[in-house]
Amino acid sequence: TATVGTMKIDPLSLEIASALQDALKAANMYCDKVAPPSSLTELLANILDAADEDGTGRMSHYEVSRLLMATLPGFGLEEWDIHHFLTLSTEDDDGFIESSSLVEQAHGVVFALRQRRAIYVRKGLPGMEISNEAIKHCYSEELTQTVDDLTKLLEACAAEVPGRALFLSSMLGASMRRPSGGSKDMTQTTSMCEEPSVAGFDSDNKELVALKRRYLRECLQALHERISPQEAAMLMQMLPEDENGFVMIDDLVERWEQLRTESLCNAVVSCNMKALRVHLVTRFREVGMDEYGRMKIWRVKDALLRAEEVCLSRLHIHVLLSLADPDREGNVDMTTFAGMCSSIMPHMLSAKLFTEIAERLILEHAEVAKERANAEL
Repeated sequence: TATVGTMKIDPLSLEIASALQDALKAANMYCDKVAPPSSLTELLANILDAADEDGTGRMSHYEVSRLLMATLPGFGLEEWDIHHFLTLSTEDDDGFIESSSLVEQAHGVVFALRQRRAIYVRKGLPGMEISNEAIKHCYSEELTQTVDDLTKLLEACAAEVPGRALFLSSMLGASMRRPSGGSKDMTQTTSMCEEPSVAGFDSDNKELVALKRRYLRECLQALHERISPQEAAMLMQMLPEDENGFVMIDDLVERWEQLRTESLCNAVVSCNMKALRVHLVTRFREVGMDEYGRMKIWRVKDALLRAEEVCLSRLHIHVLLSLADPDREGNVDMTTFAGMCSSIMPHMLSAKLFTEIAERLILEHAEVAKERANAEL
């Protein structure tokens, strides 16, 4: 406890005050002549209230995302952390978020994210950059098939009702498309795509480039056999959108590759064995264990799908379940399984290990291709 004059100040209060000041400075909202907010809750409440021009107490995901991206980096959060925070918020069918519910959960979640990020950085993680070549070599076939299946659902959904989607005329050419990995501002693309005469999807003349958030979310959930809830939720945050609630979907393969890269470079929970075990055990208990600490193997799957703090793919979950050891009645001892997950998942989501394995596979592939070419001579 620090002492100022005769008054004792809790270190946590000092940390919060310092973080608030840093956040205000990062957002260009700090003024030494005005008393800063006393808490993160007050800060976000003030910001959201000022931005809520209609006074409805609800704002679009687009608006909330922009406000948080401008404010929360000052708390030591990365973009991935802010995306994760947004996945915990509840959107209605129109993509609106209740300001009060967001503010209520902000304090505990944001400072937990801040603490985990600080531990992650102190460990020197992720420790290296992951090349796009490595991601493509390891995931290209899987992601291409996933995007092909998803695109069919998106096109069918867009064709059902006019107004759900935006289209780009093939006559405009590739030069008019937004570069991959670009800004979240879709104004230019939207102005090109909005055509009042469009009543449905015509694959010969137009390309589907954007879909309303609600329908994109429904399509991602419908492809549950290939897309985990964790990846679907993060992808919804990472895809660019405009102020009308249209989400850009014309470069899904590249975005999915970005998601896999970011999940490896931001494994703040899976690389913290204590935090990982606590999170997994909490989810196992929520789903329900019997009096002997066991769960049916199919309920273990449900628990892993609810582990929102770890961005597991369907393949990760399949591997973990294949390593479980159920008895003849399908019961899994959860103490043993939790220990196994806590040991294996840090390796699964390690950027360093992934890069080492990918580089070895790329080299082996090149050698095999060379040997095959020499044999044909």
